Amino acid sequence: MTREDVRQQLAKNPLEWSEGNNPGKAVTTPFYISWGTTLQYEIEGGNLYIRGSVLSEKAFCVGLFHRGQDPKDKAEAHRLDLVCRMLGVTE
Repeated sequence: MTREDVRQQLAKNPLEWSEGNNPGKAVTTPFYISWGTTLQYEIEGGNLYIRGSVLSEKAFCVGLFHRGQDPKDKAEAHRLDLVCRMLGVTE
């Protein structure tokens, strides 16, 4: 499997964003990684964050630098990198 194969598979199931009751804030549905760990992308004030939890307890929140790039595009690119690393895809 190549990186392009992974990209095509992920394109079939893009991240779903919702604003809920908070204007200016968009979040994705949390997605399961492994061993009770879930990740969720969040855009607030134009900044992109990843929120992680382990067994439903908030474990971390990391800001992603996305200068000149749409935060939603950056989230998709990060997800692609993450999945490729998990699968051991290097090309």
